[in-house]
Amino acid sequence: VQECLRCWELEGKKYAWGEILQLVDQATPFQSYFDPDDPKFLLPDHMPHAIQEYCANSGQNLPHSDGEILRVCFESLAMKYRYNLERLADILGKEPSVFHIVGGASRNQLLNQFTAEVINRPLIAGPYEATALGNLIVQMIATGELANLQEGRQMLRASFPPEVFIPQDSGLWEGEYARYLENTGLK
Repeated sequence: VQECLRCWELEGKKYAWGEILQLVDQATPFQSYFDPDDPKFLLPDHMPHAIQEYCANSGQNLPHSDGEILRVCFESLAMKYRYNLERLADILGKEPSVFHIVGGASRNQLLNQFTAEVINRPLIAGPYEATALGNLIVQMIATGELANLQEGRQMLRASFPPEVFIPQDSGLWEGEYARYLENTGLK
């Protein structure tokens, strides 16, 4: 998403976050998918064109507008979260009851809701500054200002309440997840 925005800005189109959300909301859902971890997306010359090429080469609908490309990005990222969550559950031998996103990505409410839908479980977002706060907690434990990690976590929850995203229409996303796996070759 950031790389698409950078490419468009170089072309003279700079979007505010509210405009991005409006573009995505107006775009047709579940048009196409890509695997965000595909090496084709590591350093492409033009990210929007790379996404379009991936969709064309995999026989999917071609996203044309900026909103369609952004929607494909957000939906594909949410689908990949589920894919990775399932791999992790296989390794651990158990399914998590909730999904946590911390750091800067936890601010993306649209992606968080899409992810809650496709994983069909609550998503807890925040804190935004997880790395800095984690370092602070460790230092406070080391200096004796906090007794342990549990006390540090309680302090963080009280100081930075997380945002919870509840799935609303997971049935729709379930069928699309099978299509995502097929179209990306991850099946």
